[in-house]
Amino acid sequence: MRTTVDIDERTLERAKKLAASTGRTLGEVVGAALAAYAAGRAAARGGEPFELVVRGRPGARFPSASEIAEVLEDEDVAGLAGRRRASS
Repeated sequence: MRTTVDIDERTLERAKKLAASTGRTLGEVVGAALAAYAAGRAAARGGEPFELVVRGRPGARFPSASEIAEVLEDEDVAGLAGRRRASS
């Protein structure tokens, strides 16, 4: 994706040198730096405490990773559909 940002000259020059020395594009370096910054901010905030609710029958099998992914995808699709109706 293309966008325009203002970066001070010193930082831009350092990013260009890093890109050249690592064989990456300036966009890759800036993207990686932004992703690392965002991840660090999220980790610093930490998550809200939560209560773990456990249900089910003793000895029952746990859902597989693909089953969990399917349920999460269905919930995402349902949430998007709900937002479309609410904004209409």
